[in-house]
Amino acid sequence: MERALTAIKFVSGNGWKPCSDKGLTGGGILVRLATTAMQRGGNDRETTLAFVDDWDAHVSVPLPSRAFDFSIVWSMPDCTKIDLLGDEGVQRCTEYAATEPVHEVAHVLYTLIDSELAAATSFEDFYGKRVCKPEGWSVFPLEEVGLVEPNVTLVRPDSPLGCAEALLAGEADVFAIEMETANEAFGQLGASDKVTSNPSLVRFLSFHFVTSKSNPRADEYIALVNNGLNEMRESGEWYDIVSSGLAEYNAATQ
Repeated sequence: MERALTAIKFVSGNGWKPCSDKGLTGGGILVRLATTAMQRGGNDRETTLAFVDDWDAHVSVPLPSRAFDFSIVWSMPDCTKIDLLGDEGVQRCTEYAATEPVHEVAHVLYTLIDSELAAATSFEDFYGKRVCKPEGWSVFPLEEVGLVEPNVTLVRPDSPLGCAEALLAGEADVFAIEMETANEAFGQLGASDKVTSNPSLVRFLSFHFVTSKSNPRADEYIALVNNGLNEMRESGEWYDIVSSGLAEYNAATQ
């Protein structure tokens, strides 16, 4: 009798619209990409999904302990710059395996619209300033360009909304975050017209599903997801999921 294959266990966080949120169709764009990939590319694997709001906890315990197989979804640092990275970035490079990129976002530096930093042309222009990055959000995009202490003072509230509020209140000079997340936060505050993103220093981050290298099936699971994602890109289904997810989100916020 053929042994049934175990379900692949995904974990994500709630409240990150339009990427991952319980209230969105299929759990959000990135959740839909993950679960759909398990039914494409020759795959036929059952999946389970849990939402754990403590993003840091996704990789610190559940993946190495194999309580979950994949976390949705994490950006990966430039591991060729590992000497510039802190403990978190080094850990991602050495302890976790990542799928091919599943989504790309613009990482942007936001300032008040009348700030001299809005026209900065180098990251060194931000030295001596207060840079806000929410607790739980990766700091390696800042480490890779030198925006770390003592060059800058990091401000770490518990949410993107907290960073948006800190910038507006003059408690931070710059808010470093993905563009979609910033737009959501400033939109909630009715302050989109009070801030601007620096056009010269935009960087692009790719997001991946990650698993622990200690998982004995890590290579197998990475291959399964990549096969599914590749078929979805070739068929156009990947783009359909992204566009329909964005349309749902945009309709809800208008």
